[in-house]
Amino acid sequence: MKKFLLLILCFTVFSFADDFWTRTHYFGLSFNGFLTTGDLSENKKISLDEDIVTEVFHFPDFKHSFIPEAEVGVNMNAHTFAFVVGLYTFESDYSYFKLGADYRYYLFWPNPLQIGFGINYTYMRIDSKDNVETSSPENENPVLSDGVLMGNGISALSSVRYYFTEHLGVEFSLKYRFFYYSSLNTKESGSCSIDESLHQHFGEAGIKLIFEM
Repeated sequence: MKKFLLLILCFTVFSFADDFWTRTHYFGLSFNGFLTTGDLSENKKISLDEDIVTEVFHFPDFKHSFIPEAEVGVNMNAHTFAFVVGLYTFESDYSYFKLGADYRYYLFWPNPLQIGFGINYTYMRIDSKDNVETSSPENENPVLSDGVLMGNGISALSSVRYYFTEHLGVEFSLKYRFFYYSSLNTKESGSCSIDESLHQHFGEAGIKLIFEM
């Protein structure tokens, strides 16, 4: 992930070389809906045994939802490099945060209508409310506390981008995301790795408004 983010950063810096690239910078706001299946959709749990207490971590169960995202990036000829951030709270049960980097290549540039293909690498964090049960010899009834699940994912994407004017456009996209969750955090155990990573598949469709500078 570090190498991919470094590549995005380098191209963003080099984009200021006007004699080599036809470049523009942009800001985007998108709204995405997804369907998902995998280990998190099976209502799994894992036990964390310590010397004195035992924690049971219940993984969040979600199958579909909508996610708003913000994006900032640079267009260099037919290439686009971007950073994407998404943050949303699902009915106060759990919240979702992700930070990722995109690379996309657009056919038919510089025409107003362009077809893009690309890849994405994303870090995701899911904060869940009262999903950890802590028990000990002193407490007969388990005590509930919050837990955090963390992982990374890769995505393949395709899109259609259209510019109404020089500075305003819209983009429709389809994405397949594969996430693997490999660590979690609880009150008693702190941050720890999962012995077997959890896998989750996402199918995502979205629309994005583009404000180009």
